This record gives sequence, C-alpha cells and structure tokens, in this order.
Amino acid sequence: AIFCLKWSDDHLAAIKTLEDVILRGGQFAFAMPRGNGKTSLVIGAIIWAVVYGHRKFIVAIAATGPKAKEMIESVKTIIETNERIGECFPAACYPVRQLEGNNNRSSGQHLNGKRTRIKWTNDRLIFPTVEGADSSGVIVHTAGLLGSVRGLQQVHAETGETLRPDAALLDDPQTDESAKQPTQTAKRLRVINKAVIGLAGPTRKIAVICPCTVIQPDDLADQLLDREKNPEWRGRRTKLLTMMPNDEAMELWAKYREIRKDSLREHEDIRDATEFYRANHAEMIAGAESAWSERFESEHFDAIQYAMDKWAKNEESFYAEFQNDPRPEEQEGIETLRAPELLERCDGSKRGEIPDWAESVTAFADVQQDILPWMMVAWGKDLRGRIIDYGAWPEQRRKHYTLREISPTLREHTGQPTVEGAIEVGLGQLEAWLDEKYGDHLQWFGVDANWQLSTEIVYQAARRHKKLMAFHGRFVGAASLPMANWKRKPGERPGHFWRTSMEQSTRVLTCDTNTWKTLVLKRLKDPVATERGITWFGDKPYDHEMLCDQLSAEYAVRVTGRGRKCDEWKNRPGRDNHWWDCLVGCAVGASYVGMELAGQAKPPRRRRRSLKEMHDEMLRRG
Repeated sequence: AIFCLKWSDDHLAAIKTLEDVILRGGQFAFAMPRGNGKTSLVIGAIIWAVVYGHRKFIVAIAATGPKAKEMIESVKTIIETNERIGECFPAACYPVRQLEGNNNRSSGQHLNGKRTRIKWTNDRLIFPTVEGADSSGVIVHTAGLLGSVRGLQQVHAETGETLRPDAALLDDPQTDESAKQPTQTAKRLRVINKAVIGLAGPTRKIAVICPCTVIQPDDLADQLLDREKNPEWRGRRTKLLTMMPNDEAMELWAKYREIRKDSLREHEDIRDATEFYRANHAEMIAGAESAWSERFESEHFDAIQYAMDKWAKNEESFYAEFQNDPRPEEQEGIETLRAPELLERCDGSKRGEIPDWAESVTAFADVQQDILPWMMVAWGKDLRGRIIDYGAWPEQRRKHYTLREISPTLREHTGQPTVEGAIEVGLGQLEAWLDEKYGDHLQWFGVDANWQLSTEIVYQAARRHKKLMAFHGRFVGAASLPMANWKRKPGERPGHFWRTSMEQSTRVLTCDTNTWKTLVLKRLKDPVATERGITWFGDKPYDHEMLCDQLSAEYAVRVTGRGRKCDEWKNRPGRDNHWWDCLVGCAVGASYVGMELAGQAKPPRRRRRSLKEMHDEMLRRG
C-alpha cells in the first residue's frame, strides 16, 4: 500500500483540492512538513488522472531532470506491481505488465489484433491504446524545471489529435542551493508562471499542482504560497504542530533537550528523554496541538513528542522543514539589499568601458583556496561607481556556481600540487592578465591578505608589484574601539576609516569593513539615474544573476555599544559573498587614491617641526 497511516485533516483537504484542480484546471501549491507524503500524493494524483482519463498529457516536473525521473519511476512501479490497481484498471495495467520490464517489446505489442502503441521509457510513458478505455493513449512526460519544458506536444495514436500538456505536477521545484539564491528563485518563478502555465496553449486551462517545502523566507515555495504576491495560486501551508506548547511547557522542553543530549551520549538513543516526557506529559503538551496524530516513531510516546523532538534536534530546521515557517535572519534595525532589485542596475555600457566621468580605476581580488574572485571598478566624484569588469581566476565553465562547484580549481589550472603554490602562481597570472588588459588605467590593486595561509604570498606579491597592496579588513563593531581612536604608529597614514602601514617591508591597508560596507550599500541603493549610485556594464540583467546574489549575501544590523551606534554586517548562511568583498575593497581603494565622499572628515595635517624643535627633543631624550 502507498498510504499506510490514517489521513490527517490536512491530507484530506489537500486531496479534495487536488481533485478539483485536476478536473477543472487552475494552480494549487501546498506546503507540507518533510515526510508527510507530498510526493506520494502527487504520484497518486498522476495515477488517478491517468486511469480515469481526466488529463491526456501530464508533465511531471521536478527541480532537476533526475528527480523528475525518480517520480515517473514510482508511477511505473505502481502500475506494474500494484494488484488492486491492476484489478480495477486492467486496460491501463495489463499491457504494461506484459512487457515484463522489456521496453523493446512495446513496438510490436498488439491487443485484440490492434497495436497498443505503448511507450514505457525512463522519461516518457504512453499508456496503451485500448478502445473504450479512459486511459487510452494518455501521456506522462518528465522534465527538469530548467530543462526542456517549452514546446511539448504529441499526436494521439487513437484520435490523431495533436496533444499539448494539460496538466503539470511540480514536485519540490527548488533545491536547497537555489532556495538560497534570490536570482535563481526569480528565474524558477518566471519559468513556472510563463513556460509551465503556458504549456496547454490558449484553448484549455491547464492544471498545475505544486507540493513544496519552504526552505528560506521568500524562497520559491514561500512566494507560490503567498496569496498576496501570487493570488492566482491556491496556496495552502500546513505544519507539523498547528499550535506550539505554551511558555511554561517550553521551559520543560528546554530541559527535555538537555536530557535528550545526555541520553544520546550514554545510550545512543532518547530513552531518558522519552521517560521524562511520559512523567511530565500533561504539563509538556499544554497549548500544543498536532496536525497529524498518527505521525510518530517507535521511540516516541506520541505525535507531539515526535514533533518537539525535531525542535530539540535542530530548531532552525524544525521551523523551516516541518512548520513551513523558517525563522528570518533579519531583525529590527536592519539594512539589506535584495538581489531582484539589484538586477536593474545595468547601465547599458560595454564590458571594460571606462566612463568619461571616471577619475580613478581600482581592482580587488579575494583569495580563496580554489579560486580568486576579482573585480574592477571605475570611480567618479562622491563614490559614484561603475563595475567595468569582474570574474574569477581561473575562469569558470558555469554561469552560476558556488565554491563547492569550482571547476577548474587553482591547483588544476596552475598544475601546482599545494594550495599555497596554486595561490602564488594563480595570483601572479591574474596580475599579469590585469596588467595586459587594464594596466594603463589601473591605479590600485588590493588583494585580501586576511587568510593566514595566504598572507605571506600576498605580501610577496605586494613587494614586487607597485600598484598592488595587501588588504586587511577588520570587524570594528559597536563594542570595539573606533578606528579613529586607534593609537597611531610611526609611518602610518590615516584615511577615511582606513589606514596604511608598512608590515614586513610591505605596503598594507587596513580598513573598518562595517563602515565601508554601509557606505557601499548606500551607493547601491541610490537610483541608477543619479550621479551617486553604483552600476555595472551590460544591458541584460540576468547575465549578472550571480553578481547580484553575492552583493546581497550579507545584511547589517544596527547595534548600540559603548555609547555609539554601529552597523554590524553578517553573512546569510550558505551564501557566497566574494564579489561583495571585492566591491567594498575597490571602494576603499578609491578613497586611498584620493576620491572623496561628500562630508568626509579629512585627517588632521601634522605641522612640520622645525630643526630647532627636533634638536631640543633629542636633547631631552638624552
């Protein structure tokens, strides 16, 4: 049996809506906790639509092509092996079972002297043509959401009619990675609302069903379920616990969590935690309500303990995967950037084109183990900027990637066996390439030297390249001593929330990253039409999706400490931020070469001492 437990009210409501959408068309997105049988419901819906002929051409779509094929494999298995379905719908099942798993038999299969025209492959099922059967010639096709979705059609073997998809079943159309990338979310939402919904053409209302799980606030599932943002979708969001325990009960659950940890360490199971729950059952369930009383495992006393055990194990995962209500990172007093808004900052210029208003050009490279992300920016008055070029060394084959997907790596590209050797050679190659392409225009090239493994390598590069400077970003928070109050050492040059020094015979620039990130944030929020904002080359916004994802990978929280307020910047979990660091570094470099901001406080000029004053000081020192 596919469904072994008694249905919950949420299941019954979802099934009712599934039937309605399949029969009448429309769009239905429903979020259920992990493990509540969303995919099984979709597979059941596919089989129900097929055997009764409610839909003639069904497309099963998943986040990726392989995931979609897994879904269709489940449909095949049920049709081939489920005895009850075989007895009730022999026209759909009997010819399939006669293939005995060998699709080569399909081309010559006949039933009552007529070809069945059955097709039974890994990515497309065409049910046997059987006269009078509701399922005759029904098509089930698979596709990855970002694969070949458009233009699907098939001639019906019995009627000769050209069929277009009239139903689409989207099973979890996002991945954990895409949920973290706003531009990937926007792209998938665009494909669904245009390509998928348009599959049926203008004459028939398509049925689109999307079971999903909310992974992050404002991800694809969150947006499809939001009736304000997408009112055409019949969004329904369900939870493992419809009501959480009250405050008094949560105090006991906090003790439960500690007992659970101790029990796992001692017994490798949660027996002591379960015993604690049994002993305090009435107090611990106060205020709590389970959406599905049947869902718990043998080590649990009931469904509420099962749910709260998920909470005790990982609170963040519990709210995201089981409550479909992920906790936002943001808090009151936040400054943030949104990737979809950043996409509109293309200014139509050509790559590498330096605007006539530019007064300086700076570059920056971030140092990572397998890659060197870099950026070059032209700057005008008051930190007006244009990103004229950016990329990674070595250049990547993919348009959108994360650090875990680097190919080729620095070691592969340089042929060096060690990380240190690869960074040294790779940095030298990047220096030479930038010199060849932009050498006449480039005034300053900063390289991140914070990583202890690469600090000396960057220092060496700075000693041999007159435009290159080792760069150290420092987190100066509300509780930290402001940079302006740092004790000044001999040879240091102060600037606008930065200072330079000589370390190991190397020119080094140290900056207050929190302050500079806030300054750059303001320029990215200035309207493109003004003469203060930061823009970038190109006229196709979605060519810069990965850039926008990284520029929005951090957020700032206003914090008060030691009598002053400060923006403290934090990274969003799972997001790469290397080009954001590069842009901030380029801005600091612009200040270093002389670009000033309106209202910028200039460092006090030191009065030159006379020879007599210096002589008198020497006498005092003896």
